[in-house]
Amino acid sequence: MNRLAWRLVRRRWGRLLFLSASLAVGAAFLSAGDAALGALGRAVASRARELLAADLEVSSARDLTPAADSALAVLAAGGARLTRVASFSAMLAADRKDAVPRLASVKAVEPAYPLYGTVLTDPPGAAAALAAGDAALVDADAAAQHGLKVGDRVRLGELTLPVAGIVVKESGRAMARFQMGPRVFIGLQTVERTGLARFGARIRRSALVALPPSADPERSARRAASALEGRLADPYLQVTSYPDSEETTRRAMGRITNYFTLTALATLLLGAGGMAAGLAAFLDGELETAALLRCLGASGAEVAKAYRTVCLFVGAQAGLLGAVGGWALATGLLSWARGWVGLDLPVSPAPDPRAALETVAVALACAWAVSEA
Repeated sequence: MNRLAWRLVRRRWGRLLFLSASLAVGAAFLSAGDAALGALGRAVASRARELLAADLEVSSARDLTPAADSALAVLAAGGARLTRVASFSAMLAADRKDAVPRLASVKAVEPAYPLYGTVLTDPPGAAAALAAGDAALVDADAAAQHGLKVGDRVRLGELTLPVAGIVVKESGRAMARFQMGPRVFIGLQTVERTGLARFGARIRRSALVALPPSADPERSARRAASALEGRLADPYLQVTSYPDSEETTRRAMGRITNYFTLTALATLLLGAGGMAAGLAAFLDGELETAALLRCLGASGAEVAKAYRTVCLFVGAQAGLLGAVGGWALATGLLSWARGWVGLDLPVSPAPDPRAALETVAVALACAWAVSEA
């Protein structure tokens, strides 16, 4: 019967390949989502400090209180490094008569920013110009929106600033808080001069802290965050350690994973339905062949076994196609996402054997269910 099943497969190869493709699409989406989101999760875990740009962040929608400044001074006396940041949204426009103002996400920083990670610019080292307070950096999106290049001038509030450089990469930006527009960097001392820091302004002020080296940095960061929260007890202050920031990102990624998993499962079910309909039509077309086999002495169980083997072959073929397709899709997604998330996402040179086996097992289970229907 196995030889008979193989002959049936060779005879209907093209049609069976089409049926396999129906299921392979859903299997590929399921495999690709698992591989891509797994790689993203590992990258986030390995570079959690860079996502926060510090070990600790003390932030508030108001000016930091004297008590907070005193607590930060104690940390600095113990060897910690500090830098201040202010973040807000504002209208940015090129310094031209026909310029159209657009919303931008402004980050005002000190020269020490970031404490971990990098801000790469074109030309290199352009961030040093922010220390003088008479320059701005814009990212590629802002440059494209306003038609800017290095040396052009932009209007931000009451100031007109030259563009000292284009931000090429900001570590972890895409995994940070929601942003209202393209990124613009200015010096922290420039905020007051823009005229935007007036009553009612929604400016989030933060102090970033890099703790002294320790054998267990996660534990040290959590302990320092707990100590600050207990000492300050201010409802307007938020103290975040980089492990907590990583957990927040993981929860967000978990919701994304659930969405893509449900989408992939829906695609898999649609593919299984298409394969079931196709196999039903295929088996209806094989009734004469099955009747001939019965006339030649084959039992009903033997004929059923031969066609069940054909169905399982279709499932195995769909699983293999889905595993290879999922790996190719995940590779493409990770290559595309590298620039978007600002992380180095590892790309596997070959399909993961465990993931391939799981994909084949799912496809075989679908094919078995169809063959028994």
